[in-house]
Amino acid sequence: MKLHTFNPGHDIALASNRMAMTMPHAARELADDLGWIPALWADAGDCILVHHVDEAYEVAKRFFSENATRPFPDVRFVGRDQLGGLPIDEVCPWGWDACLVGELLGCGVAPHVLPTIDSVRGEMRELSHRKNGIPVLQRVRMGLEDRTCGKSACLQSFEACIDYIGELHGDYVSAPWRISDRAVFKAPWSSSGRGVRFVEGSITPSVAGWMENTIRRQGSIIAEPYYQKVEDFALEFVADVKVRYVGLSLFETNGSAYSGNIVASEERKRQMLGKYIDGTLLDELILRLEEALTIQLGGKYSGPLGVDMMVVAGGDDRPFRIHPCVEINLRRTMGHVALALTSTDDRPPKVMSIVRQDQHSRLTVRPAGRSTMDRAFG
Repeated sequence: MKLHTFNPGHDIALASNRMAMTMPHAARELADDLGWIPALWADAGDCILVHHVDEAYEVAKRFFSENATRPFPDVRFVGRDQLGGLPIDEVCPWGWDACLVGELLGCGVAPHVLPTIDSVRGEMRELSHRKNGIPVLQRVRMGLEDRTCGKSACLQSFEACIDYIGELHGDYVSAPWRISDRAVFKAPWSSSGRGVRFVEGSITPSVAGWMENTIRRQGSIIAEPYYQKVEDFALEFVADVKVRYVGLSLFETNGSAYSGNIVASEERKRQMLGKYIDGTLLDELILRLEEALTIQLGGKYSGPLGVDMMVVAGGDDRPFRIHPCVEINLRRTMGHVALALTSTDDRPPKVMSIVRQDQHSRLTVRPAGRSTMDRAFG
């Protein structure tokens, strides 16, 4: 029997690297309200861990009747007090971290179906470090420098952060698609929209304090130039012995926080991106990422993952460039959720998002508005 879990506090748990912790209220609430969503990709006979079994059935069945492209699967929602008596032989979480393993062990899940605490606190966590995007980005861009952009550095001291800011101005002359003297600093492990700071010209005292604390707690910090972003998108993959591409994800952000995904066929999404990137380049990036990620992961990780990318304003010689590896998310992503909602026929695009309704977080799918159609065919 396969057990699915939705643990949206995964990135926060990676940063803490503890077996037990109290998640922020927003993460706990999201897990409570959306614990049912693995039903979108689960198979008949699977179990899904939820906080409130009856409510999960009610919300999931309503969602499937209104939005899903397949019937409600024959899955079983279970609470934590039921786990010890189930013949679970595989666990499929949103993402692996020490906090989840500790919780499942405490609920009676057999240790042999879980990764060891040492492995999730060590090798698996290390694979999720943002520095692992650096060699992948370099490998993918090789020979495509005229159509792509992107570089980043892993810094181990506050002094190195100061030096990095100083180096940006000199690089700007040869990279007009960048905004001069502006940089992005990221914590090695953090949740979406958190652990990111923008610096323009000089480092403020509050950002300096954040940098020093991050380096002290997590050992390093990731630095990148600030690019003139036009669009966000991602490529979604599944890893086993090799890494395999499963679909394109077009998503929107509010600042650096996720706000929604487009649900449409692969062909329609390629049309939307067509004014920025031709199909030949996209196919080449997919192949290169499959190869680079297979080398990077080396069979050490099995499960879903995604690579965030972006279209960047390109400068005089080329209107747009592609940043092919902004971030690697070594977990399931909202892009995977959107793919699970995509039908096989070419239906009109829709927008999937998480909204607040009646003091609860709800997954919603609505017809794409005029702005989405302009984005697709403008």
